[in-house]
Amino acid sequence: MEGLVFVFNNLHSSGFFNSLMKFITLLGDGGFVWLVFAGVLLCFKKTRTCAVVMLSSLLVGYIINDFVLKLIFSRPRPFAVHPEFADFIKGMGIGLPSGYSFPSGHAFSSFNCAMIICLFHKKIGIGAMALAVLIGLSRIFFCVHYPTDVLAGAILGICVAVAVYVSYMGILRAIRKEKRKEIRRF
Repeated sequence: MEGLVFVFNNLHSSGFFNSLMKFITLLGDGGFVWLVFAGVLLCFKKTRTCAVVMLSSLLVGYIINDFVLKLIFSRPRPFAVHPEFADFIKGMGIGLPSGYSFPSGHAFSSFNCAMIICLFHKKIGIGAMALAVLIGLSRIFFCVHYPTDVLAGAILGICVAVAVYVSYMGILRAIRKEKRKEIRRF
């Protein structure tokens, strides 16, 4: 909690920085930036598979994060404990998020999608991972998550992404193996 108090007391003084962080956090709302990115990837045959795996991974993780883990941990958000945080958030024109704090959905979706992008397209993935880090930090900046919420969301996002990717590769190998068997029969 001391970390959030430090953030609250020392990092909210710059109007430009506050606006920049607001823009970054809004990119992550509902996975917006990642859904748009997946939509763009779907438009091109070369990147279509990445988009489908990304959307699949996002869906699997969303179910785990929002319908299992958040309910198990039921951690209240920082602004529920410190009303002065809520005043700052409202003053920035950001609605107070509903639901529980742990793990962070913004961090989950951001790191999940960024990891899938890294696995398919390493160069683009580096930029996606940087954006994921910024989105996660913006959630701490606005005191809507504890640092551990963001860390857990990031770890969960990466783990789900890797699991879905490995599953996809296993299915792909099985399909290719089956096709080779069919070719040998002729």
